[in-house]
Amino acid sequence: ELLEICFEDNEIDLNCVDDAKFRDEIDALKKGFIEDTEIRPVVKDFIFEITRTLLAQRDNGMMNLEEMIMEFDKYFDNSSISKKTVSEEIKVILGKSIVEYYKKDFFEDLSTRCNVYPRMARSPFVWEMTSGEKDALIVFALATMWKKDNLFTIRTSYISKLMDKLQFRYAEVSAGESAQKISEKEQIEALMRELSSMSSRIEEIVASDYDPSIEAGVCKNVAILQDKGLLGTEVLNEKQLKKYLKAEW
Repeated sequence: ELLEICFEDNEIDLNCVDDAKFRDEIDALKKGFIEDTEIRPVVKDFIFEITRTLLAQRDNGMMNLEEMIMEFDKYFDNSSISKKTVSEEIKVILGKSIVEYYKKDFFEDLSTRCNVYPRMARSPFVWEMTSGEKDALIVFALATMWKKDNLFTIRTSYISKLMDKLQFRYAEVSAGESAQKISEKEQIEALMRELSSMSSRIEEIVASDYDPSIEAGVCKNVAILQDKGLLGTEVLNEKQLKKYLKAEW
């Protein structure tokens, strides 16, 4: 069912699709007989396009991970396929849930997919901004709508509000001395440190002459974000990064 929607969304002629072959591959995936399939790139492209569509509907072209998952589910509200079926089939085909895919593989896969000319820099149309290894905060941004003001939004609408929630929870568990509460306190402390670091790195960029625009292009706009460790994966190689960090605004 998910494949039919994927093919329709990508304007692929269903009459040219070997439906029996794909269904056999899905069955083999479920049983663990195979690890890869020709179906996977089709589903990934479908997810890329849904993500682009959802972000384009936002005034600032941004969503955090939780918002993205919620909107991804809503995307199928008027679909012939149930949300449960979508979730189950994505997990079978990609080998992980949509949440784990967005967290771990989405940005790298999209960056690779957008690398049309191997000798040139990768130019993904969606960026993944992350606080660090613990993924305290993940924000997706549409490259064509990226502005300096978005950095302020990440600090005030995402980091600040998340810090407030963590501090409230920290106060709740601080009263207890059980091993479980001590462990949770340590986890919260680590998340708050990561968010604080992200906020500081963003502040450094805001204080600079950084002035992104569509005309500047992905490479120039994204270079300083990568240099500050704010991207979920490296878009530019070392030589490209050095070149675009020297670019004038």
